[in-house]
Amino acid sequence: MSAEFIERRTREWVDAFVVDGARVCPFASRAKLRVRVCEDASEAGACEAVVREAAALAATASDDEGGGGAWTTTIVVAPRVDAFAGGFGAMLDAQEVIDEALVVSGLEGEVQCVAFHPSFVFAGESPDDAGNFTNRSPWPSWHILREIDVSDAVDDFAVDARETPARNARNLREIGYDALAEALVRFQRE
Repeated sequence: MSAEFIERRTREWVDAFVVDGARVCPFASRAKLRVRVCEDASEAGACEAVVREAAALAATASDDEGGGGAWTTTIVVAPRVDAFAGGFGAMLDAQEVIDEALVVSGLEGEVQCVAFHPSFVFAGESPDDAGNFTNRSPWPSWHILREIDVSDAVDDFAVDARETPARNARNLREIGYDALAEALVRFQRE
């Protein structure tokens, strides 16, 4: 699959699933999304791409404190890393590397990175719990957000962000595991 295909299908997944379908993110509809496909097949290369994009996103905040820049959120897709294809465990290891790099580079507190994976499972949950789809994506990916945008969205939408994960899990369980799994696979197909 080409990088262009993966980028296009990732955008379609965000629009159709995250924003309109399952509506797992109440703030996503107003985000200006940038999608980057990392062609590197190594875990280290994927981590470097995420940190590089996190720095680029953080730099956009200086355009006009809290709202500017050409984009407000980034998804880095890492479809070529064999270790990630084997399951979510390698993504968790990579997430630790990314978190440490964000601290070292001074980006902690400016951006947050959230890992997504086709077989993501919350700790203590069954793999076939539909609630896991809040963090599932067509390909191994990281969603990078600016902290200021998250805070602004929580204030603007007057929601308790702590309740969002539980609300999402309830909504996804109502949709059902089979329907969600089928939808996710549709986005991976050419």
